Amino acid sequence: MKQNSGRFTLLIAMACMLGISNAQAGLVANIGPITDLRVEGTYAFVGMAQTTGTCGKRYWLDMNSPSGRSAYATAMMAFSSELNVYIRAEDAGTRIFSECGLYDIFISK
Repeated sequence: MKQNSGRFTLLIAMACMLGISNAQAGLVANIGPITDLRVEGTYAFVGMAQTTGTCGKRYWLDMNSPSGRSAYATAMMAFSSELNVYIRAEDAGTRIFSECGLYDIFISK
C-alpha cells in the first residue's frame, strides 16, 4: 500500500510541476472603472481608478494587432457605459512609457 501511495504522490508532484510550467507568470489583476482612454501612435492606453503592483494605473495595447483593437473597443464600451472592468496585465512583460501591457479585459458585474 505504501508503494502505491508513493507512486500517487510522485504523479501528483509531476502534474503540479507541469501545470506550473504552463502557467502565465507575471500577471496582475485590477478591477474597477476605466477613468481615461488615449491613443498615441500605434499604442493605446487604458487608465484605471486604482493602481496594481508595479503597473500603476495605466495599461498599454498594441493597436496594430486584432486582439489589441478588440480589447480597446471593449474598454471604450465600458468607459462610455460607466461599467467596471476586470483587467489582467503583464507585470513582467514589455513596458511602454513605463506602463504594463494589457493581457485581457472583461466587463465585470
